[in-house]
Parts: sequence; C-alpha cells; structure tokens
Amino acid sequence: MSLIPRVLVAIAGAAAVAAAEPIPSVIAVPPPPPTALETAVLRRGALAITSRVDVGTLARPNATGIEVSAVVVRFPDEQELPVRGVRVAVVSRLEAERPAPRVYVDLDECDGLVKGLATMLAKADEWRLKPVDRSDVSYTTRGGLGVSFIQGAKLQHGAIRVGEASAATFTVSLEELSQFRDLLAAAAANLNQP
Repeated sequence: MSLIPRVLVAIAGAAAVAAAEPIPSVIAVPPPPPTALETAVLRRGALAITSRVDVGTLARPNATGIEVSAVVVRFPDEQELPVRGVRVAVVSRLEAERPAPRVYVDLDECDGLVKGLATMLAKADEWRLKPVDRSDVSYTTRGGLGVSFIQGAKLQHGAIRVGEASAATFTVSLEELSQFRDLLAAAAANLNQP
C-alpha cells in the first residue's frame, strides 16, 4: 500500500470520529466584580437596602462632572455586616439616557487612595521648584479608579480615569486633583460615622 492511500484512510477515519463526537461549547463567564461594594450592588436574589450620600461633584467643561458618593449596602434578611465604600461616577447633563461610567472603592482602600493623592500633590510641589524631565505618579484601585500626576519639562497636570475598559479619562489641574482628594476624604469620613 502506498503512502497516499494510507493518508487518505487516516484522514477519513479522523473525520468519522470527529463527526461522531459533539463539539464542546465554550461559555465565557465574566470575572467577578473586583470590589466587595460592587459585588453587593450587583447581587441578585436578596433584599438589599442601598443608601447613598452624594458628597460632591468635580465640575468639568461641557456639562460633565465626576460625582463622588458614599454608599452603604445592607441585606436585612441576612446576618451580614453592611458593605461600605465610595462610588465615583461620570455625570453628564447632555447624555442622561446613557449609563454613566462608574467605579466602586471599598472603604478599606479609601485611606490608601487619599494618602496616595496627598503624596502626588506633595511631589507636584517639590517638582515645581526642581523640574524633572518626565515623571508619572499613579494610583489605581481594585475597582478601576485611576488617578495620576504627570510632570513634564514645563508642564504639570493630573488625570482621573473612571473604569478600566473604555474608561472615561479626564485631564485635570493640580487644584482639581486636590479637590477630588478632598471629596474622597469627605466620603470616607461619612462612611466612618456610626
């Protein structure tokens, strides 16, 4: 038997086996939410009481803003402790019908975020007096809130990114970055009240 008939028999046999076995289907399951607060907000099958206090909004041009809120989620039918944290959302008077990009920051991460912003602002003051060529200082939370400070040869500015994929990113002044830090600190203080 020559090589060609053997190859044809092997191919025919493999095709018959493949046709007899079902093709496995692949189901993509999205990853779980990265924060406890987002998990609580998205929870299904349980009675949830969500309390939100809007702490303030960092106004942006074009009728948009970055809203900071203190959020507490309770499940009265269960013995779980309330879940506390901060919601940061992009708000727009022009696009009210579309869901706004938003991220959640668990309360245990707020202190590090506020301290990180304070360090960024201190570096900005230090580097204003002694310019560096190019440096970036950034902090990103588990839920995808990113804040950064960028130092160029003659330029300093901050950035706030709300979300990971298709994130809304805003270039902000150092004064606005300081205001954002104050809003986050106020939201965390609100959550620490009994």
